[in-house]
Amino acid sequence: MGGDVLVSIIIPTYNSARTLAKCLESVEKQTLDDYEVIIVDGLSRDSTREVALKWIKSTDPSRHKYIDVPYRFQAIKRNIGVKASRGKWVFFLDSDQYMLPRLLEVAVNYAEERGVGALRIPEVPVFKKSALARAENIIKYPRGYRVAHYRLFERSVFSRVGLQDPRIPYVEDLDFFYRMEVAGIKLGELPLIKDAYLLHDEVISLRSVLLKRYYIGVGTARVVWKLKGVRSRVFYKYFASGSQEGARLFSKYRRFLARAKRDPSTIIPLMTLIPLRAFAMRLGFYLEVLSLKYKKPE
Repeated sequence: MGGDVLVSIIIPTYNSARTLAKCLESVEKQTLDDYEVIIVDGLSRDSTREVALKWIKSTDPSRHKYIDVPYRFQAIKRNIGVKASRGKWVFFLDSDQYMLPRLLEVAVNYAEERGVGALRIPEVPVFKKSALARAENIIKYPRGYRVAHYRLFERSVFSRVGLQDPRIPYVEDLDFFYRMEVAGIKLGELPLIKDAYLLHDEVISLRSVLLKRYYIGVGTARVVWKLKGVRSRVFYKYFASGSQEGARLFSKYRRFLARAKRDPSTIIPLMTLIPLRAFAMRLGFYLEVLSLKYKKPE
């Protein structure tokens, strides 16, 4: 179904109490107000549920939804949100992201004017006090911002392509991107426009960075295994080049160090993170490849 509201904003959460209130506040400040919010929470051990329900109660309980599920990773939560949504457009918002006030309005207008079925949205990192966190953001945002993920989708995309694959952690969006390409979905990219992008307030520690890289490696292996053949080789080329997630980053030292010179305290963390995140990602990838190779058929 769908079409009762213009945009369904789907927010998967997991221990998101630190940022969820501010995330929802940013949604409330949108210049486009024809939207619904669907929060899909799974296995949170903090006060995420209380924050979500308090916000829904204070706004419009008949318009917004909170759904509790026994799952951790994003893909299955997004799928559940899509099924529960009514919007002509669907926006995937992470709980540690904040929308600048004109984002929804500008993104929907941009997509409709160009006949785009899926739109990538620019994001900018929130400044961090930790030198290690700033170093990680230099790696992830070499231009100071990035346009990495498709977040706005016309509802018909899910009818043509299907939902995200819940078996793939962290890189479910890349598998979905390949399926959109195969289905001939017209894809677009929103330029960086004042008051129309995302702020990303990610928790960054050495442990969180390495765990995420590890699971990105696992997810990449599952996509390679799933695609096989020609498309698998294309995906593996992406993995090997590290063009987005950073599997092979030594060749980019010069660019990163040029940025780090403006913030000298990040140089040592940067040179430490680059090989460690590459190792963690490849460890996850090759361990999962071995697991899939020797897995007994069900």
